[in-house]
Amino acid sequence: FPGARAVLSRPDVGDEFSHRLRDLVTALRKNFPVHAPHEIIAEVKPWLCPFSYTVHRAIGYLALFLPITDAHSHDWLPEVLAVWGTIESTPFWDYCVLSLLGRLAVEKYRHVDWQPHLPLIFGHVLRVFDLPVSRGGGDTNYDHCAGASDHPMFGCRG
Repeated sequence: FPGARAVLSRPDVGDEFSHRLRDLVTALRKNFPVHAPHEIIAEVKPWLCPFSYTVHRAIGYLALFLPITDAHSHDWLPEVLAVWGTIESTPFWDYCVLSLLGRLAVEKYRHVDWQPHLPLIFGHVLRVFDLPVSRGGGDTNYDHCAGASDHPMFGCRG
């Protein structure tokens, strides 16, 4: 579909299409089949390397496509949190993971043992708020953190 790529690469068409596609996926993911989370994880898992730029695209896809509907939909949580704990904090990554965790907390809060994950989650939340801790200032430089957040498809809206 070379013609379609040319049309979608135009900023005026590509952004609008990406926003509408994101809204469509957000509305429809609750209707995904029960086995969809396992398929999505299997598809994205090779990209979850913390030493590669693909990790940003992977977390964008997870935050966008991963449904939180069946009883075992939180099986991916330890793996995502392990990768989240190994890479440097970026606004895009933190926002997408926190959006995913927020959806999980709303839908499946009784099915997940949050206790072992709280130190990691609250550590990242502190970094998101850029609060001064101890004697340090609260000035974090995020200039180097572009990544997949530049792509309009990954708005990571819950």
